[in-house]
Amino acid sequence: MKIHKFINITICTFFLLDIINGAVLLEYSIGRPIPIKDEQNKCFFTFSVLVSHPEPLGATDFTINLPSYSQLFSTLVSWGINSTIQLFNFHTFQDYVATVDLGLIINTSSGPVPITVPGFKCLENTLLDFDINSFTLKKIGSPQMHSTKNIFVFLEYDFSQASLLINSYIEISCTTITPFVCYLAPVNQYPNVQILYISINKDFLTLPEEIPITLTLRGQDLKFNVSNIFPYNVTRTSVVIKEIEYPPSGANLTQDFQLLYYDLVSYLFIENSNSFFYIMNFGYGQPVFQPYILLQQNQTHSTYFQKMSFQTIATGTLIPVMLDNRITNISSDYNSTNQNTYINLPLNSSIGYVPNLDCYLGYSSFEMPMISKPVISTPYSFNTYLYFQNPYPYAYSNGSFTYSGVFPLSMEFQTDSVFITYTPGGISTINISKIRKTSNIVLYDVTYGKAQWYSFMARLNISSVCQVTAIQIGGSSFMLTPLIYGDYYNGIYEFEVAPSTTLNEYKITINDACSRQSIFTSSLLYVPVQGQSSLLYFPENVEFHIDIRNITYFKLSRNVFDLSNGDVNGTLYFNLSHPVKEMEPMFVISYLSSTFYGKYDSNLNLYIIDFTIPKGMMPGKMYYGIDVLVTVIESTMLESYFNDSVAITVTNSAGDFMDPILEEIHAFPNNNYSIGESVVEDIGWNLRITDFPNGFSFGTLDIISDHDLLPIKVNFSGQSSRISGNEFDGVYAIRFSVNGTCRTQTYTIANVLLYDNFAYKSEYLSNMNPLTSIFGSQYADQLKLQLNCLTSMIDNDAPIMTTFDFSPISVDVGSLNRNIKFSMKIKDVGPSGLSLRHSPIIQLASDNADLVQVTMNYISSINGEYVFESQYQLPYGFGMNVITVSIFGLVDNFKNYRGYNTFDLMNSTSLWPYSIQRTMTLTNPILERALKLTNKGGVLYVYGRNFGLDSSGFSTTINFQDGKGFLNVEFDSFFATMLKFNNIPPISSNNISMIVTKNGISSNELIIPIENANPNPSNTPTPTATPSTTPQPQKCPGTPECNNNGQCINSICKCYDSWYGPSCSSIPIPPAYPEPITGINITESGSLITTSIEIIGVRELDATMNVVQSFNISKWNFTDLSTTSSNPKYFYSTQLNQRSTLLNVSIEYFKNSGNITFAGEQLFIPASTIKFSMNMSHYDFKDQTNLIQILMKSSIQTDNSDACSSAGVGIVDKNVQWIKLNVDESSLYGRFLSKGVIDNRVSTIQNVIIEDEDEDQTKQMRSVIVGIICSSFEDSINLDPDFSNLIDVGSSDTSDFICSSSNKLSNGAIAGIVVGVIVLISIVVGSVLYIRKRKKFKEQELRMKQRLSNLNKDL
Repeated sequence: MKIHKFINITICTFFLLDIINGAVLLEYSIGRPIPIKDEQNKCFFTFSVLVSHPEPLGATDFTINLPSYSQLFSTLVSWGINSTIQLFNFHTFQDYVATVDLGLIINTSSGPVPITVPGFKCLENTLLDFDINSFTLKKIGSPQMHSTKNIFVFLEYDFSQASLLINSYIEISCTTITPFVCYLAPVNQYPNVQILYISINKDFLTLPEEIPITLTLRGQDLKFNVSNIFPYNVTRTSVVIKEIEYPPSGANLTQDFQLLYYDLVSYLFIENSNSFFYIMNFGYGQPVFQPYILLQQNQTHSTYFQKMSFQTIATGTLIPVMLDNRITNISSDYNSTNQNTYINLPLNSSIGYVPNLDCYLGYSSFEMPMISKPVISTPYSFNTYLYFQNPYPYAYSNGSFTYSGVFPLSMEFQTDSVFITYTPGGISTINISKIRKTSNIVLYDVTYGKAQWYSFMARLNISSVCQVTAIQIGGSSFMLTPLIYGDYYNGIYEFEVAPSTTLNEYKITINDACSRQSIFTSSLLYVPVQGQSSLLYFPENVEFHIDIRNITYFKLSRNVFDLSNGDVNGTLYFNLSHPVKEMEPMFVISYLSSTFYGKYDSNLNLYIIDFTIPKGMMPGKMYYGIDVLVTVIESTMLESYFNDSVAITVTNSAGDFMDPILEEIHAFPNNNYSIGESVVEDIGWNLRITDFPNGFSFGTLDIISDHDLLPIKVNFSGQSSRISGNEFDGVYAIRFSVNGTCRTQTYTIANVLLYDNFAYKSEYLSNMNPLTSIFGSQYADQLKLQLNCLTSMIDNDAPIMTTFDFSPISVDVGSLNRNIKFSMKIKDVGPSGLSLRHSPIIQLASDNADLVQVTMNYISSINGEYVFESQYQLPYGFGMNVITVSIFGLVDNFKNYRGYNTFDLMNSTSLWPYSIQRTMTLTNPILERALKLTNKGGVLYVYGRNFGLDSSGFSTTINFQDGKGFLNVEFDSFFATMLKFNNIPPISSNNISMIVTKNGISSNELIIPIENANPNPSNTPTPTATPSTTPQPQKCPGTPECNNNGQCINSICKCYDSWYGPSCSSIPIPPAYPEPITGINITESGSLITTSIEIIGVRELDATMNVVQSFNISKWNFTDLSTTSSNPKYFYSTQLNQRSTLLNVSIEYFKNSGNITFAGEQLFIPASTIKFSMNMSHYDFKDQTNLIQILMKSSIQTDNSDACSSAGVGIVDKNVQWIKLNVDESSLYGRFLSKGVIDNRVSTIQNVIIEDEDEDQTKQMRSVIVGIICSSFEDSINLDPDFSNLIDVGSSDTSDFICSSSNKLSNGAIAGIVVGVIVLISIVVGSVLYIRKRKKFKEQELRMKQRLSNLNKDL
């Protein structure tokens, strides 16, 4: 409860009578919590005052009068509409007095005005609820330890809950005996829960059995002992077999143009380990013990890893040590020299006001003798920075690269100078002649409403002289202008705050464009209006805080996981004192970045999480975490609090998290190679890679040069690239083609990733740059391959832009349509020709630091001019006032660069556009996303924009895909950006659709996928019994199903991270993104493996599957749609012969994994997937009962004459779900959905295999044609298959192997096996199934049923 006083009418009259033209104290407020005196006998007070004065007052106009020895710090918060009412915040330190009145002097132009703020209190040791003499521990957890090699102990003090308000005043220190050191860390914001850490920081002779600990609070000591779990009482068996450091001792490293920060890595190979291993680092003066991390372990041998920043190290200051009952130095002779390249070049910078843009434009450029992607940074608001990157050099001349940037700043920018940093580059300070403006931010109103169980919606009404740029509430992140009404001067803002790290007292921080920051504190006055209430507290029905003390039950289905036979499944059951049924807790294995989701079971009244411990995990206690969204509770905390009953112990596992090692690198043909003019040759490197015991699987790397940072992506694997050795120690050829008509340059390798056959990548454990083993070694000079171009051609002229335009020139960033179409023509004036590998980039920047990059797509070449186009949808609300345009990346084959900054476009004689007019209306409702919804229905959250301040004139309609169309559905919670529905009924379809309407304006249609709810377990766990499970029949491919690398859901394997394929037995190969090809297919090639996916034709079928008409695809029109999403995306379009029907295909290469929504289903797209999105426009069917069929041909081939090929197909409910074509362990895997979008409605489609009578299947090549069949349609159909290149690690999911001569499969061959029949769904895994042309579909279906029946009899 805060102290909040109004001056009554008598006092006000007294002031008005005695101080005519003076200052009047209208109101004051004293901050919470009530302070406790510190160890210097001081009390810290905060308070605010609301005063009335006819003239503006400043913070320095206030001085403290009573007590006279006090200091006062004041801040002007804001003033009212007429500037006479002004609000100030203060804080002061006072010598301890239990109760004190503070006297202030307001120094006005009419003379000093004394005022008094009474009622300050300060707590001593024994006041109220905090009794320091009862400083005791309520709970001391058991000592635990994980890979950091610190002892970890949970502590709970016996403070009462009321002391939560005084967290910042409770400072407890920890001391112990040598060689130990201890410290305390908070668990959360509660002062009565802490973690005690104990580590070793000195050499020792012996260690005690018990470690004495002393905690001290205000002179009061609390003593107890902690059991020593360091290995002090063991007989050492550890033997150091080998020690390796990368870079090697004596290395002298200097940064090159990449400006890499190097690492120092140390490996220890130990036999019969029972010790701990540290690096004793004396580089900081006092020794620091840095623990090694265990990366590999079997019954006899262990490998330990330590990584730190590479520095200049003197001999004897970096010492690996072995610790058990004594400390032994392993070595002490490592030394190194590090030379960072510091670049501090003069910048040519300026800034000036541009009237037609009504903003400042800043400019900065510099020259540097090396290529880079420097970034401009400059503050544009209070502690908020604009970052502007140069994706390409602005120009190149005589060995020097020029970098240039123009960026907008608000017309309200109020600092006297602008500080500009170019990184790398230099620093400059520019004086600015500005338009003076006095900032004033008034927070008129704040309201909160519960959103999700852990979050709330905050709505703020703000008036500001300068535009509002950012808002922060409590411990949340800064939100950039989430405007829902008005404008940035007088507006209402709304955003979700989740989760909160703040207790009842909090702050609201608001930044404006005049570089001012205003802070409003919850316990103080916040608005310059007399009689206003204080800031609201956060909603009480929102669960901000969950910690380990809230757990009332915690049980694992098993504690010991024996991995001798592979992966093992487990289940966690737990409950909370106040369970939140909406919460979906997560079981997290940090080492693998694996997450398993759970739910609340209302029948058991427990949270349940199923998880899998995969093979290859380290033996011993496993580190895991329980993520409840508002916090993560780590296993060490759980074990300390609950003891070892919650520990997971892994046994019989040969753990391996060690990455393959790059042992040697050799430039090919050599590292200084000359190439003749107009000659095309392959150059590159030979890499020797070792990996024990799993063997190297595959890798990826980038090739860049000192003239070109656009990487050449290379993928390589054991079978395709190995030229000698084996998977455990082999040499791999990396090759790329170069043309002799070129500029002399030096190539190098970057961004190397190496995977072993387990394919585990643990950033948590080992994240070493594989090139670290080469830096500073005898092979370091082989990293760079200088290509000498022996050409007579001279080309020093960069390409030029001849035309540039975009439309529209004005964009409403609050509307549904925020699309801009860009076009340009480029001409290369030199002889080398334009480089089509480099795509021009358009940068759009605004004065609130918003910035996007739009990649242009090559369209065609006409009379020596190259046409580029692109379309881009601006993010909602992008920018603030103005959007400026800059262009980078006009590059020729001699690596001459040209860019056009905003000034270049502005000053062009061609009158090129250089800015986009930004408008923002808030009238058109927009639906953006929905949270997960299952087929059980229940609670649905939908997020969007422009729903309005209230629900008047607002309605929602939902199509449940049950044949009833869109129905009105009432929402239960309404916000301007979120809707909540509490009672969505059970759903039988795969998706539902929603449209909302505000004041007669309809939104877009949002398709919400429906997930299948997991069945509830049948029995309740008990603390003494492991929960039993009912055996389920196998219903997915793999032995065991999904090979324990995934979960079987709806008869389809949902693979865990790193695994893919029909039975989760394969690993995706990161793609080498090809140049786009205009033609009838898209081909992705490795060194020896070629995979091809083609759309070869379209057929109209009658109801009995006879072909009515066929269309062969002979020509495709190509457009590059790659954007700043970083995924290459290509668009192909063709017109069916003698028809107006268009078949449009977009092909997207997913560099990173992600989720997409199609046909009402949320689909996980793994990294390296090639996703096809097909759309066919209106087609005139000869009969409305006819069908349309699109033919997709997939093939894989190799030039390895010793290869074996095989093929497989998966059928669920008579529908092809996947195909897989193999040559050896490499495969092409395609997924086909059983649903498409027909006339904007989700509909069932049929996928069948079509016989290809013209294609032989050989040991070096396999192919298959899939026919995708859709019913007749009026407007359009949309289909969405995807493909991945895989390497098989386990079973191949294929059969019918060909390892000799050509073999043409018989028409009826089905070498399949039925792996389960659940309800009416069957899955067939086997060789390719064929449908003879012109045979009836129903006949094939009948044959399939008969064969399945026969196969089932054999099970």
